[in-house]
Amino acid sequence: MIAYHYGKTDEHDEAIPWLERAGDRAAAIYASETAITTYQETRRRLEQLGGREQDVAWLDEKLGCVLHMAGRYDEAISFLENAIDVYGREQELNAAGRATATLGMVHRFRGTPEEGIGRVQPMIDLLAQAGPSPALASLHIALAHLFFLMGKYREQMAAAERGAHIAATIGDDRLLGEAEMRRGTALDNLGDPEESRRVMEAALPLVEAGGDLLTLFITLNNLGFTLERLGRMDQARLYAERALEVTEQIGNPDRICFALGNLGGLLTMVGDWRGAHEALERAMALAGKIGRLAPDVATPLYYLGQLSLWEGDWEAASRHLREALALTEEMGDRQVREIAQALLADLDVLEGRPHQAVARLEPLIVREGAELAELLPALTRAGLAVRDDAHIRRAAEAAEKAVMVTRNHPGLLPDALCVQGMVFTVQGRLDDSHHVLTEGLARARSLPYPYIEARILVQLARLCKQRKEPDQERGRLAEALAIFRRLGAKKDVQQTERVLETLERD
Repeated sequence: MIAYHYGKTDEHDEAIPWLERAGDRAAAIYASETAITTYQETRRRLEQLGGREQDVAWLDEKLGCVLHMAGRYDEAISFLENAIDVYGREQELNAAGRATATLGMVHRFRGTPEEGIGRVQPMIDLLAQAGPSPALASLHIALAHLFFLMGKYREQMAAAERGAHIAATIGDDRLLGEAEMRRGTALDNLGDPEESRRVMEAALPLVEAGGDLLTLFITLNNLGFTLERLGRMDQARLYAERALEVTEQIGNPDRICFALGNLGGLLTMVGDWRGAHEALERAMALAGKIGRLAPDVATPLYYLGQLSLWEGDWEAASRHLREALALTEEMGDRQVREIAQALLADLDVLEGRPHQAVARLEPLIVREGAELAELLPALTRAGLAVRDDAHIRRAAEAAEKAVMVTRNHPGLLPDALCVQGMVFTVQGRLDDSHHVLTEGLARARSLPYPYIEARILVQLARLCKQRKEPDQERGRLAEALAIFRRLGAKKDVQQTERVLETLERD
């Protein structure tokens, strides 16, 4: 009330502290637009009074933080860079480090990780000489976020470990929680999801107590993602829904799009395709209102592509996946980029371009930190579709590796077992095929992953055909057809109906 009164007067000396406090209160409850307007008015009055550069820089840092929360990244960078410049000239190195850590996070969400690393790493080198501090811990944590976006998971792990060590040394539980969360996500991407889950679950209470909703959102989202890869779908859904609630409280439309995308992807896997459509279409409607394409929009785009692919709308799948791919190549999200490529490879195979699918994937699987759990099954399907001996041998190698890398990720294992069964059937190893396909079927049903279950049933039917067991073949196809119909997988329904009609005629 006092700030409102002073805001209507020209009494700048009296108005400035009250307006700044009002901005602080708005920022604390994530009323970002109110906070931005109030800080800008405070800054204007301070400049009119000829206030100290350091005081203007302090407001610029606050503005940068709130603009970051609101998803207005370019504006945030401008204010933060100004604050860092002033802090540096005044030798206020901890303040400069604190603002640079925020700048690094802005670059992470803006999709410009190389620029972020270029600003964060020199500041780390500068502050490291003075010993442990909250600013130094924050810088290492920001670096871990940036490495994650680039798919440099070992570097992410090292940066997160350094941040956690510093946070523990200075007794800052808020920063320790964020660093441990980031270490946990690195563990998942380096192949240890169970340890990832344990680390992130231990970090969650620290993050909650710290009160930073953005960090809480990231923690809930990443924990849900890890639980999904572990095949704990009910828990994963709870975390995904809670992450959405938190990001809606923050109000950043980019982050809301991202959270809706992840929820839509999870619902696609468990067979709630209507719910998936609602989440993903809501995300894209929100993206349209934003009026710009942010990196986070790539997530609902590629999940829409996956859903369209499975529904049999190949034209829509191609459009969504190519848009997601273009966005990640422009703004940098290696994980999404590689998964989108795997889905586009599956589309290539379905549309009769298996050689193109192989060429799309082979350069990706040799990169350090590649998303092998998604890339290798797609490469196997492509290699088998080419049908020559050399490609079948490479498909067998890809399938074997796919099973190996997904054994610790039960949520990803059924698809790997499916493609290994396909390879064994082509090789005439029918008992081996039956063994792995039966395991894959049981795992898909337990999750549940109904679309993957139906695909495995189709492969079991093909195995039965090889074994000259028409009744069993017919039964497996009928089971698959019922699932495809229930889900609305139009192309799979048509193909399975054709095979069954052929069987009836024979």
